[in-house]
Amino acid sequence: MSDLAGDPNGDVVVTVFGRTDVGRTREHNEDAFAVADLSTDNPTLHPEVRRHILGPKGTLFMVADGMGGAAAGEIASAMAVEVVLSELREKWIANDANDSEEFVRAIRRATIAANQHIHNFAASHSEFRGMGTTATVAGLIGDTIYVAQVGDSRAYLIRTASRDRSPKISR
Repeated sequence: MSDLAGDPNGDVVVTVFGRTDVGRTREHNEDAFAVADLSTDNPTLHPEVRRHILGPKGTLFMVADGMGGAAAGEIASAMAVEVVLSELREKWIANDANDSEEFVRAIRRATIAANQHIHNFAASHSEFRGMGTTATVAGLIGDTIYVAQVGDSRAYLIRTASRDRSPKISR
């Protein structure tokens, strides 16, 4: 995910790519994901985000897996990504704070807001009753990755021998 030893200036260089697959069981993909350079408010996989120097606002990595068989899982997963990005724009990117404690609070609030938004939407639209998604939201700031988890998806931190420094993980 990030190459901490790859920059001669000591900057954290984030190298990332994302892709989902429908798998062997389902006919359609219910996954949604986001990779966002929060310092430039750029949630794309354009080259400038696939490899960028970690800025003061950090980087977001998120995957939401719509619950298979549940009503509108693909809508729930897309909604989760949209709400998390929107909340982070409003409560983190627009805020002057750059400290890790506020970053953690922003990720937590954004994850809770997405959960509540999906729940409220399903409750007020009977045709979507039961819609849901899992979510893994990871934010990298400084040398630490913070993870928020909803449901049974997983986040893995893989360390390779070629790196002399690896990011810390915090939950």
